[in-house]
Amino acid sequence: MALSFRRSAPKTVKHCRNVFQSAPGPISKRWRRPRSRPPGTLATIDPERIGRFLERFAECIEADADRLTKIASLETGLPQPTRLAAVELPRTTDQLRQAARAARDVSPTGWRRPLIDHETNIRSCFEPLGGAVLVMGPCNFPLAFNGISGGDFAAAIAAGNAVIVKGHPAHPETTRCLAEAARIALEDTGMPPATVQCFFHAEHEDIARLIEHHAIAAVGFTGGEQAGRAIKSVADRSGKVVSLEMSSLNPVVLLPSADEDGLEAFSEAWSGSILLGSGQFCTKPGVCFVIDEAVAQEVAERTVSHLAGTDSSLLLTSGIVAGLESGVRLQQDAGAILLTGGLPVDEAGWRFQPTLLMTNGIGFLEMPDSMQHELFGPAALIVACKDRAELLACLRSLGGQLTGCLWGDEEAMRGDVAVDVRAALRPKCGRLLENKMPTGVAVVASMVHGGPFPATSHPGFTAVGMPGALQRFAALRCYDGVDESRLPAILV
Repeated sequence: MALSFRRSAPKTVKHCRNVFQSAPGPISKRWRRPRSRPPGTLATIDPERIGRFLERFAECIEADADRLTKIASLETGLPQPTRLAAVELPRTTDQLRQAARAARDVSPTGWRRPLIDHETNIRSCFEPLGGAVLVMGPCNFPLAFNGISGGDFAAAIAAGNAVIVKGHPAHPETTRCLAEAARIALEDTGMPPATVQCFFHAEHEDIARLIEHHAIAAVGFTGGEQAGRAIKSVADRSGKVVSLEMSSLNPVVLLPSADEDGLEAFSEAWSGSILLGSGQFCTKPGVCFVIDEAVAQEVAERTVSHLAGTDSSLLLTSGIVAGLESGVRLQQDAGAILLTGGLPVDEAGWRFQPTLLMTNGIGFLEMPDSMQHELFGPAALIVACKDRAELLACLRSLGGQLTGCLWGDEEAMRGDVAVDVRAALRPKCGRLLENKMPTGVAVVASMVHGGPFPATSHPGFTAVGMPGALQRFAALRCYDGVDESRLPAILV
């Protein structure tokens, strides 16, 4: 059922479970420790204690890594050794530790950005919002983007906010185990118990009422555009800060004059990126633009050979399969030609064929809603443009994107087409790449994992990279004529 919020008479949230009031799970039997001191309110907790909590949380996750990754693999079908244990869990604990360092940083260059005007005695800095952040994570990263351990969680906590987590139904036991680890870390570091709360199910109207509640200061959401727009409408109506990461096509432009080796290298890289994680990355390059129909046809043939030679892709949920099938049909109805795949596979798990469609520039421009529909899964679209003018028209018609990529040799990168493509893509995306597929997102301070709407809700923020990610969940506050004895320490 499509996510929509409606007003109705109040009713009890169904099937909610606060893990901090539930019986201890296996992790707590091994790792539970006495509180180091009686907890106070979060507003009185110093940054050092917040940093210790985030680091202790990372330690608890690492101590239970084998069990956590096994459970996550069982719930999602993602491979335990190569994906969850080797990549995603280390990324999760690394970003928690990066958030801990950011929380402790009270320097003039830190996320709080203190400004002091001695002449007027006016001072300002970023501070916690003063309410809880509701975090709802996606299905495709059960650890690194989980509502209770991912980047939104880490950033909101590091900025000094309490977090209320809506667990994703695709991996409930993974979330419960992570929540137990968080509870232990809270107790071990003397943090207020209600700093982190978690529930697993509520009706859509109950989520809307929660967003509107005076105790909620902000919302962090990663997921589909339809759900994101519904959340944004409620948050906007109630004046709440909302950080959304939603849909993105991540366009790739193959620049002219590629030789045979260049075409093969591009086709291999693009098809590999389409298939990475079964195409279930928000940074999957889902549309490729090529000038000249003959070149586009050759790229398509090479890409089909790479895609068709692979097994069907295991997907996370039945809803992703259904959405992918309907999206492929939507683009076909709009005039796109199906070159390979396009159907679910009746095998164990939820599976779909690697898929490639093709259209021309006119078709892309005439049916923007269909052609710019995100195909979340192992599927992509190639657009054959007749000339530079048509290519630029297609690029300018795009909505906001997380990434945009140019691909070509050094001569092509210096050419007039590349100059025009950069000018068209730069305002459309948060991260611009050259000769590099966008599916890898490095967790470093300089990373921008964001972009204009509808890729995200605000082009000025990033969901990855500390300390920049913290400012999504912070308030800029000013002290005018306040005596130094009553100022925050960072402004003295």
